[in-house]
Amino acid sequence: MFFGLFYRKHPETDIAPLIIYILGKLNRPIKELMINGELQSLELKILKEVILKMSGVSVQEEVNRNQLAAGTKMLAELQSSESRPTKKSKYELESYFYERTINYVEGRSLAFHLMVMIAQKRSETVLQSDVFDVKLLAEVYDEYTTSLIQFVRMLNFVATDHIQFAKLLPENSLREMILNYKIPVELAFQIFRNSIKNTSSMSADEWARTLKEVSAVMEEVLADGTELTLSSYRPNPQLQANLQLHKKKFKKCLTYELYSSFWLLNLDCVFYPQALYEEKIDELKVQAAPTIEKNQRLEGL
Repeated sequence: MFFGLFYRKHPETDIAPLIIYILGKLNRPIKELMINGELQSLELKILKEVILKMSGVSVQEEVNRNQLAAGTKMLAELQSSESRPTKKSKYELESYFYERTINYVEGRSLAFHLMVMIAQKRSETVLQSDVFDVKLLAEVYDEYTTSLIQFVRMLNFVATDHIQFAKLLPENSLREMILNYKIPVELAFQIFRNSIKNTSSMSADEWARTLKEVSAVMEEVLADGTELTLSSYRPNPQLQANLQLHKKKFKKCLTYELYSSFWLLNLDCVFYPQALYEEKIDELKVQAAPTIEKNQRLEGL
């Protein structure tokens, strides 16, 4: 709580030492984070609190239909207005991640390194199921998932558009994340979707071109022999055997284009709030009724 309030009140204070500290702590193995059956990792809580206080972006466990209808960008704006961050604090976040650390290491942005690190730590929890209690690991898994989603949403919220967000990612970012950094497909797309034009705004040609490029990547990812587990971890023959089995089943029932289309779409593209639209239409009709009645009387004169 202290870090979030401090950086919201004093956004001009350099946030670099805190982010570097979080990156360093995330480098520790999962085993070192588990003490007496609990996750002893303050870095994620600090990161989430700083993002919340400086940008207002959070991840809600329960979202109602009205919030779903608002869309992800509008939902972030509503959350931001409720948390009341200052314009300066949001500007400092944008400046730090999009300008001052855009070429952090080897031409890669600090934001990209942090997203990769969190995604990899979530994958690591899956490979610890024979060491720790499954219920505990599920909580840790969710903690990393919500932390990554919140961080990505914040970066998207403070960005001007998808073109600016894309500058955070390397060339051929989707392929890089999945094949080189071993990030799970769903998390890789969670990041990648913000770097391209919203699919609902694409022309037919733009959609066809994007789908072709992504399908080619997915075909390579799902090719036989592709390793999808983190190479730095201990071998898991059973997991690899299951992956190969699922890949063979995949080819029989899905095309790469359909699979890619599924991951390219976000909630804004597929959720149609019919009940909410009908409610708003009824409200407008009630508001317009006096005017319509008045116009009808004037026409009858």
